Amino acid sequence: MRVGPSLGDTQEKCRAMSKRRASAVAAAAILLLVHVSILAFQYGSDMASFWGDAIGAAAAPLVAAIAVWAAARASATFARRVWRLVALSLLLAALGGVLYTYLFDYAHKRTGMWPSDILVFFWPVPAMLTLFLSPTACWY
Repeated sequence: MRVGPSLGDTQEKCRAMSKRRASAVAAAAILLLVHVSILAFQYGSDMASFWGDAIGAAAAPLVAAIAVWAAARASATFARRVWRLVALSLLLAALGGVLYTYLFDYAHKRTGMWPSDILVFFWPVPAMLTLFLSPTACWY
């Protein structure tokens, strides 16, 4: 009588995780190369400021949030909660980056309190909430 997953199921899960890991690393490498090339060839220009903010403050956290959400889907119950809170944190950072990029680089609003400040300053809060999760607590 079999109790746990078979060897084939485990190998299939490992292949799927390996593909996701390779995709996440490839996306991060592409973003890094594009960011470095923009800075190398257009440093100091408005275009470099816009694309640097769009990639570094908006696209990178969004790609990370997608990768973390995928990890959450493949995790057990407790780990899923942790990964989802981290994904929410990264999504807030990406939304703050989008608003910041729009206000600073497109609308050229450079003074006063921006709506993006709330997201930029408080995006770590969901990630910090993971410190208070308990694997033994009941969650309904």
